[in-house]
Amino acid sequence: MITSVVAFSLLTQCTTTQDGTRVFDPVKATAVVNVTVPSAVRIAVSKEPKSVQYFRLVSTTIDLLTLGSSDLSPDTLQKALADIGPEVLKTVEAQAAVDAVQALYSAFYADVVAQKLSEKELDHVLRALSSAILRGLPQ
Repeated sequence: MITSVVAFSLLTQCTTTQDGTRVFDPVKATAVVNVTVPSAVRIAVSKEPKSVQYFRLVSTTIDLLTLGSSDLSPDTLQKALADIGPEVLKTVEAQAAVDAVQALYSAFYADVVAQKLSEKELDHVLRALSSAILRGLPQ
């Protein structure tokens, strides 16, 4: 819960200019991801260590999306992540962490669409999400 609050407060601070215009900045987007996602994953894994496998699959799925899809919409990400199993590894905490990842990505996607930028601008963010998930896992 605290991670989500921090993420969204950082999100608005990092993507708004002085005149109030929202600007997509992949470097700042990555910073938000790096501050929030690893700790959300650590919390989920601390509740159920078996969810490590699930998070590895989530990371791999995101990587494959960046390599093989021309549609990087939040719906495409959601559909890809919905197909991950087995269900036994999806704890409530793990699902909450993945929901936070999807919410962050959706917000960044909205900025890119609003500015009429290429979806390819999001490759960097997707790679950062995948990497941040892995950093949250036990070594």
